[in-house]
Amino acid sequence: MTDSQQPSARDEQRLYEAITLAMYIHRDQRRRYTGEPYWKHLAEVAALTRLGTEETDALITAWLHDAVEDSGLEPGMLCAQFGERVRSGVMWLTCAAIEEGEPRDQRKARAVKQLRQAPGWVQTIKCADLASNLASIADHDLAFARRYVPECRALYESLGQASPPVRMLAAKELVAAEAKCFAVETDPRGTPA
Repeated sequence: MTDSQQPSARDEQRLYEAITLAMYIHRDQRRRYTGEPYWKHLAEVAALTRLGTEETDALITAWLHDAVEDSGLEPGMLCAQFGERVRSGVMWLTCAAIEEGEPRDQRKARAVKQLRQAPGWVQTIKCADLASNLASIADHDLAFARRYVPECRALYESLGQASPPVRMLAAKELVAAEAKCFAVETDPRGTPA
């Protein structure tokens, strides 16, 4: 990053406010399998996003990507505090409300369609989110992972505009999760059983 690309004091302040807000609104939430504070996931998504872009709005959006979906934060509040671009980014990343009786596969198909149309910087954040979520899912809940990982594959395939380094990282985690979920049983000679 050159001196002309250094974030302004205002950008640094906005990012600090986003981190503070994210940590506050997710303060009582824990990761399902590890029990870690949820903000650690948000920090990881932001750090992975940074591999693809240093843009302040993207980093703010990474920290707040679950704010509406998981915490009920009003999108208008995001716009008022961080601007329309951040609000829009969070909404691209927010799954539409579940319609009563809607099957999971239909909801996931809507998410794929929605994110396929998202701008590249939003797709980059989603790839970072996938990488973070996939990193250990098969280690903690293999039965769920066998359903979740193919959903992630379909989603990943729709994120072609994401930053290449972040997309490659998501691909690495996806392939590792697929290998854990769908490993072929072999006999002692190494041939499929």
